[in-house]
Amino acid sequence: MLLVWGLSELVVRKDGLITWRTRPDAFLHRNLGKTLEVFYGVIQLSNYDPQKVGKTQASYNLVANDFKSRLNSR
Repeated sequence: MLLVWGLSELVVRKDGLITWRTRPDAFLHRNLGKTLEVFYGVIQLSNYDPQKVGKTQASYNLVANDFKSRLNSR
């Protein structure tokens, strides 16, 4: 669910329309491994407890910020 939330950084809303900033499949192919490496730290810090990982706003923010920074660095 967290990774799906991160995809919101790849869309742009303008004049009532939603479009992709970049193709999500290509973006994920290029970046998903790197994002998961970063996110693994959050999982470790949460003692591998899925309740803590999935219900912490910081987890969602981390993934969104990671996607955003990778989108801006291309």
